[in-house]
Amino acid sequence: MVKKAYIKSTRRLFFKHIVRLLSISAIFFVAGGLISGLGNIKYNIDNYINETYKDKNVHDIEINGTPIQINEIVDAIKDKDDLGIKEYVTKFQYDHVVNDKFASRTILTNDFDKINKIDVCSFVDNKSKMPNEDFDCVVLEGSNEINKHKIGDKVYAYVSVVPGSELKLPCTVTGIIRNPSLLAKARLPSNSLRNPEDLDSYRYLNDVFYVKYDDTYIDDLATNLTITLKDRNTFDCFNNEYKNLVNNLKKKILSLTSTISSEQILTLYENFSIYSLSSYADKVAVLSYIFMGFFAFVTLLVVFSTMQRLLDEERSSMAVLKTLGYKNKTIASRYVLFVLVAGLIGSVLAIFPSFTINKVIVNAFNMQYDLGSIYVPFFSWSLLIICSVLVIFSCILTFITSIKTVNHKPIDLLTPKSPKVGKKILLQRIKVIWSRLSFKYKSTFRNVFIYKGRLFMTLLSIIGSTALVFASFSLLDNSFVIDMPGIESLRAISGVLLAFSAVLCAIVIYNITNINISERNREIATLMVLGYRNKEVTGYIYREIYILAIIASLLGLPVGIALVSFALKYVNFGSLGNTNWWTYIISPIITFIFAFLSTRLLHSKITKINMNDSLKVLE
Repeated sequence: MVKKAYIKSTRRLFFKHIVRLLSISAIFFVAGGLISGLGNIKYNIDNYINETYKDKNVHDIEINGTPIQINEIVDAIKDKDDLGIKEYVTKFQYDHVVNDKFASRTILTNDFDKINKIDVCSFVDNKSKMPNEDFDCVVLEGSNEINKHKIGDKVYAYVSVVPGSELKLPCTVTGIIRNPSLLAKARLPSNSLRNPEDLDSYRYLNDVFYVKYDDTYIDDLATNLTITLKDRNTFDCFNNEYKNLVNNLKKKILSLTSTISSEQILTLYENFSIYSLSSYADKVAVLSYIFMGFFAFVTLLVVFSTMQRLLDEERSSMAVLKTLGYKNKTIASRYVLFVLVAGLIGSVLAIFPSFTINKVIVNAFNMQYDLGSIYVPFFSWSLLIICSVLVIFSCILTFITSIKTVNHKPIDLLTPKSPKVGKKILLQRIKVIWSRLSFKYKSTFRNVFIYKGRLFMTLLSIIGSTALVFASFSLLDNSFVIDMPGIESLRAISGVLLAFSAVLCAIVIYNITNINISERNREIATLMVLGYRNKEVTGYIYREIYILAIIASLLGLPVGIALVSFALKYVNFGSLGNTNWWTYIISPIITFIFAFLSTRLLHSKITKINMNDSLKVLE
């Protein structure tokens, strides 16, 4: 019988607080989905780079020079097995100056299969085909910032065999290709047309042509050499072992020739496309981790605050179970189970936003890098880890708080907490203001400020949500002001953060409002018995919520400013000065709008309180 009582009591706990259970589930759903979605981005991009490096046989070393220099290096390395070189490819490559900003590149070859052994190119569609006739060509896929070409287009490629003179070759496009070492769709620099001491001397490629020219002497005119290492397994997005390996090879090559400078020998992590992709994935990851940490903090804070106030409502149930002989840990486990179930529901559902966020941001990378299709798993281990951490910490906090509450004697638990009578709030001490307030506002301010612990937890929850909304807006403002490769991914992250921060803010305020009403059923019923009309009763509750929302939203601004300033400074991206003036206004307004919507949604809960049942309950 005693065991049945415990089971029934636990079941009643779930049904009685079903709305609170769903609110906590929603918080886990939003937080778990966002945090795991953001946390998986760096892994997916790095995984793509690693797989591309191996599958497409991306070069480890690239050397640009004159035919004499390239031939000298080839003669020096071809018989030296101790260098750790797996294979190398030479090709004739020429960069033509279009204007002060742009250049075009022509790669002339009589054997596409040979030059395609390293940095294996692939067609973007099934209509493309390899050139058959002289001066047929395939062209690197373009974008809005790089010339776009179609199959059948007539184009001009430029080559130079004798310094100071150029040949203009009329070519026909037979295919559009992707090159795994030329991933950036915009601002790909020409290394052969640069002055290392003058960054403004860079010219960016707006065309890359692979032109067929059947001439047996082409190999002797090679101006580009790409090299791969024997041990390809050392590569893992530029880890230190790999960097040391290629740097040592670079030094050995330099020691074999005296005619070429170190600036003409480029390692893979000096490759603009691949390095910038990895670099901006790192930048996105750091920004993500900062916001993820703050998001997790707000989530745990809200769950803790919610359960703390639920435990206050459950004091009488705890007393009954204690009188039936249940141990404190057994009673506390009911509330841990409550959080655990809510957390599991939210975590399972978080799979969907996690996948969607990951997909959206990874696709944003595709807007400025020609990555093709990147595989994004529907379920990720990061989701399991992150949700597990959130749920476990929530359960631990709930258990500690439950034990602290249930440790009291049954008689103390059955006795309502004594109200804080006689204490003055700060506003009461300001006579000029207090004496001019009506009774309803005096009671409102006392109700808001008299319970310091509850006030503190409520304010922190709303402040954290408002800070996230402001920081997301600020990050979005910066992403539209600054123009750089990878900005689309940062813009996507900003949008996602803003959407989920707003949703979290809405859930937090609704949850707090719902708790405030649930805790005060007896008080509301008493007002109704005394003749208060519905408008007066709801106004009595609403005023408190609006005051809290205004205070918390204003305090959330400096917290949001500190958060975004730290994030932007840490990743060396943008500044607080790029934040639009209206961001400072709209962020607190959004918080207040959610507070207003919450009161409207819960209006019927106040007006339909059963006075008889509420007044019978000893709170």
